Amino acid sequence: MRARTERMLYRLHWLTEAGGECWLSQDRALPSWVYEQGLARQLQRLEGQGQVETRKGPRGCGREVRLTESGAAACALRADPVARWSRHWDGAWRMVLFDVPEQARTVRARLRQRLVREDFGCLQQSVWIAADAAGEWIGDLRSAEPEVAALVMFEARTVAGDDAAAMVAQAWNFDAINRAWCELATHLDAMPADVRCDGPSSWEWIARERELAKHGLKLDPLLPESLIPRGYPGREVWGRRQRTLAGLRAEWGWDQG
Repeated sequence: MRARTERMLYRLHWLTEAGGECWLSQDRALPSWVYEQGLARQLQRLEGQGQVETRKGPRGCGREVRLTESGAAACALRADPVARWSRHWDGAWRMVLFDVPEQARTVRARLRQRLVREDFGCLQQSVWIAADAAGEWIGDLRSAEPEVAALVMFEARTVAGDDAAAMVAQAWNFDAINRAWCELATHLDAMPADVRCDGPSSWEWIARERELAKHGLKLDPLLPESLIPRGYPGREVWGRRQRTLAGLRAEWGWDQG
């Protein structure tokens, strides 16, 4: 999906409280300055793809628009971070070990990328850990990558003085993760006044906010509270983000329907 099309979906998505379930006035949701940027055809294209719906407004006045379930899924960031942070950890690590021939570097890269997407951290080159049990994808991965000589998953607990904090520090780069969240915090703090008026600069500000939020969530395994390292800003920044976006919705008048 093109970046500008994704921005339109995202704008529609967070203007609604329930992920696109309510109809929005098209003129309000996508004001004239949006169309000046050449996005009218993109809206028509999205409707043709089944990601948005439009209809006549009440008493035939104007048009209304809403995201479909497909459109909401396309612009969702990822699973609810608050629920992820709040979940219980049973004290067991899920470890994945794999063996890939040296010449199959592309396969190795794909395998690592999938493990990262599933919130695994790398202890060593071929030893990865996660705080949660893997889903069915682990079996599907083995059958999809026949070049993988061995792929083993098991549960383990730390012994001999090793602690969970040391495992976390080794498996994930929290320096990079923390920087990503701090960049989002800086962006939230530097909101231009024009954004609060839902002016043209809000388009770029929202796009940048989404980019930074996606980056933070991509890097962050969203560990359970008992495993979160000291100095981690993710939860505080995410809460600030939610309050900021809710405040914008209120200032733009969307909370009044």
